[in-house]
Amino acid sequence: MQWKQWHLGCSLLTLALAFGCGGGGSKSNPPPTPVSLDPSGIFQGSMISTSFAPVDITEGIILPTGEARLLLRSGYQISANLQITNNTFNSSALEYTTSSQQSITISDGKINSSATSGGQANLNGSYNTFNDNGQFTLYSIAPLNSSSSPKSLNNLAGTWIADAVTSAGYILININSSGNITPTSQFGGQFTQITPNNNGFRVSISINGLSYTGLAYTFGNSQFADTFLVILASTTNGQFYAVFHH
Repeated sequence: MQWKQWHLGCSLLTLALAFGCGGGGSKSNPPPTPVSLDPSGIFQGSMISTSFAPVDITEGIILPTGEARLLLRSGYQISANLQITNNTFNSSALEYTTSSQQSITISDGKINSSATSGGQANLNGSYNTFNDNGQFTLYSIAPLNSSSSPKSLNNLAGTWIADAVTSAGYILININSSGNITPTSQFGGQFTQITPNNNGFRVSISINGLSYTGLAYTFGNSQFADTFLVILASTTNGQFYAVFHH
């Protein structure tokens, strides 16, 4: 009888030690929660179609939230809101001409790299429209906080000219330090800064009685010793784009 009691006591002591009565056990730490990469930056790139000739993406901006505007060399414009999970993204989007729009789906997107400061990234993925599909690649040419780019409404103040890359011909606008476009019979509008110290702006602009909303950004170009201001905007019936310089 004493042997049985001693054996039972040892068994209970062994179980107590095994299951952590006072520190004998071990607990595994949960894995760290993945952090979604920042896709933001000023971009250029290309779209490689399975049916048509390749198309350059000449200009574009993506905000940290995934909101994006891209201008194609064909004059079409893409507006999207990327849904980002870790280093991947997908999105339904719209592709605009000057007078119409069509749906475009972005899938299998991947953020290949992201700088720890500035949010620069390179992105690639697939796209699909009602009559086309293919692959795209975006290359960041500058972060949104680039030291060479104007980053305040006051920096926008002055006269800007768009004489080549535009959907509405020659354009001259004057912007004051509050971001207002001095109204004329042809143009008017307002710039609003999105985030301090970043060169991304929201813009509403009226052109010949039509109102457009979208994104704008600035970038410096050492080759031409000039600063550029890009507007990418749209309405339900079409789009407006322009690349201004001083």
